[in-house]
Amino acid sequence: MFMGGRAVCVCVLFLSGETEVVQCGPTVFKIGFTHDPLQRMLGKAGYHLEKYERMYLLHIACGSSFCKCLEAHLIRLFCGWQGCHNERLGGEGPDQFPGPYFCYLVTKKA
Repeated sequence: MFMGGRAVCVCVLFLSGETEVVQCGPTVFKIGFTHDPLQRMLGKAGYHLEKYERMYLLHIACGSSFCKCLEAHLIRLFCGWQGCHNERLGGEGPDQFPGPYFCYLVTKKA
């Protein structure tokens, strides 16, 4: 299996309940893509303002293309799940910054 396929499989297992994310009770989550996870979580427009408590880095890459594709693919897979709060289909984030880039999951209690 090529690296991209392996990354998708690992992320799907993680998001589908193989970890504490789903086992901790009712959870709200978003899947995303960023070049700066700390800023995305704690910055002026960070997820902390929406009361998200945890950020899981699902994948890291030097370029933005794979992380954008992974984000879009995971959102399409999980958009119908209870607790998924993604409003867009993903893959549209900025890529003008130097890498690395990250695909992430943020969670909070429902």
